[in-house]
Amino acid sequence: MIDSTLQQTIPDDLSAQPVEGKPRVLYVDDEVENLRVFKYMFREWFKVDIASSGIEALDLMETKVFDVIISDQRMPNMTGVDLLELVAKRFPNITRMILTGYSDISSVIAAVNRGRIYFYIEKPWKEEEIRLVVANAMEALQLKLDLEARDRKLAIAEKLAENNLRLETMVQKRTADLQRSEEELKHHRDHLQELVDAQTKNIKAIVDNAADGIIT
Repeated sequence: MIDSTLQQTIPDDLSAQPVEGKPRVLYVDDEVENLRVFKYMFREWFKVDIASSGIEALDLMETKVFDVIISDQRMPNMTGVDLLELVAKRFPNITRMILTGYSDISSVIAAVNRGRIYFYIEKPWKEEEIRLVVANAMEALQLKLDLEARDRKLAIAEKLAENNLRLETMVQKRTADLQRSEEELKHHRDHLQELVDAQTKNIKAIVDNAADGIIT
């Protein structure tokens, strides 16, 4: 059942400028009229794709990237909860919402965890409620992406700090090795100089002795 106000002309406030970067929303319902009305009502606010069955919705998600999927609960062959459970497994980054009548609420609530459903919307749905829920979902998604980006940056920073520490340790070890090598080289050079000096002194003594013998 569709709220009777949805079958009227779109009110003037819908002509206001929507936020930039429209969410891409997939709406799933086996009632063709519901699909037509939803796409018409939200064309200014969302990039809307529609599917008349769970199978069609899954096929669409194989070829397009969606931010949000909104599915009716009561559909032949595959219920909304069953569909969203499959979506949670195959496309976990899509925010999942379900439309349900009052009589279905208890069963849907019991199944929320299976499909990891973000929100359930009672029928007849209202345009303002869906706009608000999708906006909140996009804010939550953006926050999640921002946190993930921050975590990646922190992980990179930690890795760089770890690499810098490892490099500093290597430089310190290399510097210490060079200092030891320089000290050993100086020691060998001093020892060699001592040998040269001693040899020179011996040669001079021999020469002096030889000269004294010649003179006498």
